[in-house]
Amino acid sequence: MNTVRRFSKNQEQDFRAYCAFEGLSFLTRNELSAILSTLGINATATNLMRNGVIEPVYKGKVYRVSDKSGTVTELLTRIFEADEPFYLTGIYAYNAYGFIEQLPSRYQVANRKIQKEKSIAGYGFIFSKVNDKYFYGIDRTACLPVKERALIDFCHSFGYERFIEALTDQRAAVDLNTLIRFALQYPVNKVARRVLYGVDSLDRIDDDIRTQLDAKSLITLTERNSREGRIDTRFNIIINQ
Repeated sequence: MNTVRRFSKNQEQDFRAYCAFEGLSFLTRNELSAILSTLGINATATNLMRNGVIEPVYKGKVYRVSDKSGTVTELLTRIFEADEPFYLTGIYAYNAYGFIEQLPSRYQVANRKIQKEKSIAGYGFIFSKVNDKYFYGIDRTACLPVKERALIDFCHSFGYERFIEALTDQRAAVDLNTLIRFALQYPVNKVARRVLYGVDSLDRIDDDIRTQLDAKSLITLTERNSREGRIDTRFNIIINQ
């Protein structure tokens, strides 16, 4: 028996029109069921796939409307459940905020459960499991760290000199108080200290704030091999630029 359910042209048009009106390119199983129920279409995901209306893109739980491309953020919000924190980081985030001009070839996604490189719906992803301590200062709507938090990650990724250049260029668009607060929370001590040293070079940080940071060990300002340079005693940093 042929089990392929044929849609009328009107039903398919209604489905596509609904998705277009709602701005939907990717759908979870629950979203798909809700839409079909709303439109009064008696069909399953299998029926829609066999008729070329949707296509599976992730583990049988995320589908794409066949004539849509969608965005990375729309796709990721379907891959991860509402209570599963994640955020886009790396080149994508740094480009989005204008720290660099380079565009990403793959999208780096920090999360708590997936560790793999994978192509999904034509997008290349690098999923990385990260410590719970990194999940702060995140704009859940944009799936990005806010600018001040992204600056700290940028310092971690590209070093102090690129960081201070970006901070200086975008000084008017950066909330230094937020940057200081986020740096004090950052789980990598040497990065936090370099960030705060950079902020201090632009606008002196009060000693009561500075002393909240553990500065017992002596570190270098940059990742260069040389440890030659004067020592900033406030942050216990060798200025090896």
